[in-house]
Amino acid sequence: MLDVENIFDGVTALRHKLHTIPEIAGKEFQTQKAIRAYISDLPLEVLPPFLETDTVAFLRGGRGEGPNVTLRADIDALPVTEQTGAAFASQTCGMMHACGHDVHTSMLAGAARILASCREELCGSVRFVWQPGEECVAMGKQLVEAGAIDDPLPDRMTAIHVAPGIPLGTLAVKYGPIMASSTHFKVIVTGRSGHGSTPFKAASPILAAAAMITDLQQIIPNRIDPQNTAVLSFGVFKAGEIENVIPDQAVFAGTIRALDMETARTVMESVQSICRSMAEAYQVKADFDIHYAYRVTSNDKAQTDMAVQAAGEAGVPVQWLEKASMGAEDFSYFLDRAPGVYVRLGVGDAPPLHNSRLLPPDEVMKNGIRYLVAFALDALKK
Repeated sequence: MLDVENIFDGVTALRHKLHTIPEIAGKEFQTQKAIRAYISDLPLEVLPPFLETDTVAFLRGGRGEGPNVTLRADIDALPVTEQTGAAFASQTCGMMHACGHDVHTSMLAGAARILASCREELCGSVRFVWQPGEECVAMGKQLVEAGAIDDPLPDRMTAIHVAPGIPLGTLAVKYGPIMASSTHFKVIVTGRSGHGSTPFKAASPILAAAAMITDLQQIIPNRIDPQNTAVLSFGVFKAGEIENVIPDQAVFAGTIRALDMETARTVMESVQSICRSMAEAYQVKADFDIHYAYRVTSNDKAQTDMAVQAAGEAGVPVQWLEKASMGAEDFSYFLDRAPGVYVRLGVGDAPPLHNSRLLPPDEVMKNGIRYLVAFALDALKK
């Protein structure tokens, strides 16, 4: 079996290439091409795309039928202008791998190369999934619904995400919920336009929307049990174009995050109820665009124990997390179909995820690859 050191130059070159060509969700055509070029010499069965830009590939063990292990990486980037100053910085204006997906993609590619080198010793199969569109649009849900992990269903699965603030190269794990759900919502408030000098002749959607946002802040403390974690936040408010015209419409949008889906739905129902009541009071209309984008990512206990065991066998240090993140992950849709575990890989004292200066060191990929390989081998070499 190949050692990580034997393949690391190639993995690093792939990571640097991917970092220079970041692509947004569903448009990762160059990224897909680079992935497929890297694995083209391996004894893998590469399936036709399920969603245009994904890559799903099988490694069939030489010892015949057995369990399936599925390893997943996300491949998309973010609309962020890079400020790392790296020699391999993004060459696409306004686009950047600001969430470490170039690292995830390259680690999975490296694991594929190592596992392929010991194919004859394996009983069963490894499915490698390079998934598009994790950011904002949760294409993991679409990929699962398209049947990407159905034949066969995995016996075990894992995915890694880089994590600033955790010691470099340390694998961070947790039983149960590790990432929150995320419900994306937009409220369209329609009133009646008018001149700024005669607001009494108009029905201002701006005043109504502002009042709604203020009142919605009372949902978490007053309608949610304090034992049930939830977050309601707003990221968009748009209305009007000129200061002396009351517009017809105002729009605001945000996210609801929770560690169980019942709490998420309770918050969303409260948002709708309050906005409708406020709309009536302000003589405007409120319409909603709601997207339950990400479910709670919850780790199976047995799979988490297997991840810890694999990390130990690979010489990768482990840290137990006390709290879940209120960020969200569409690996949750994979975990709805089969048992698995989502883990974090520490990148040390680094800027936060989605920051324009985030640049995980190449070296961290070694422990990520070691973990992925060990997780697969534990199931397929027995």
